[in-house]
Amino acid sequence: MLNITGQTTLGVHIRGTDHPDEVEQVSFERILRLILKGARKYKKIFVATDDHQVLARLEQELGKDRLIFQDAIRSKDHQAVHTNMSHTNRYRLGLEVLADGYALSACDKAILVHSNVSYGALLLNPELNYTLLETGSSKRKRLMTSILYFLDQWGIRKM
Repeated sequence: MLNITGQTTLGVHIRGTDHPDEVEQVSFERILRLILKGARKYKKIFVATDDHQVLARLEQELGKDRLIFQDAIRSKDHQAVHTNMSHTNRYRLGLEVLADGYALSACDKAILVHSNVSYGALLLNPELNYTLLETGSSKRKRLMTSILYFLDQWGIRKM
């Protein structure tokens, strides 16, 4: 089990492979800039990602000593882990994603992206200090969905 208590920890969730058509991914460079901007305030950086290459790049940029991450199944070929049926231990995949969400929720601050992992962390700790990153395209889609939802609720737009 991951131990992030007792030390100042920045949590980072970086989507690497899942749902690229549904939610446009925030670039690694943008996330890295934000991590580097605040990294000196934190002793450790917890990383939740499904992408082996993302983790390798963070180890290069920040050093292995600063990073905390679980020994998890990660994609090495950009194929989503949860849809890759060569990973037969589906139970393990589920536990790993729950552990990532839980660990993110216990961090002092988190850098999150739109994802059920991030939302789960916020449900587990509604007081979590976090920054939610999104692309311009994703923000427009989210706002449009919200507008249509409220128009329906107010009875203005009915299908």
